[in-house]
Amino acid sequence: MTSFANDARLLLGRISDEEFKKTNNSNPQDWYCLGMKHVLSGNKRAALDYFRRYFAPNSNAQPDKSPDEEELKLKIPELKALDK
Repeated sequence: MTSFANDARLLLGRISDEEFKKTNNSNPQDWYCLGMKHVLSGNKRAALDYFRRYFAPNSNAQPDKSPDEEELKLKIPELKALDK
């Protein structure tokens, strides 16, 4: 199955985060897609976690090097919707 098809299945709620991670290659785009899924479902904490991974320089990045919530809101305006 293509990455696009997996992205669509995730965003439509047809597969879980865990299934998505197993079927994809853990590239940065996967973290973004997971973050967007949680924005759409209203889960701010999970969305922030996945977006931090997306913007981290590598998968082993230290938390203090990852963008904070305000930086993420500047980069991904959709996060502001979760504040309402």
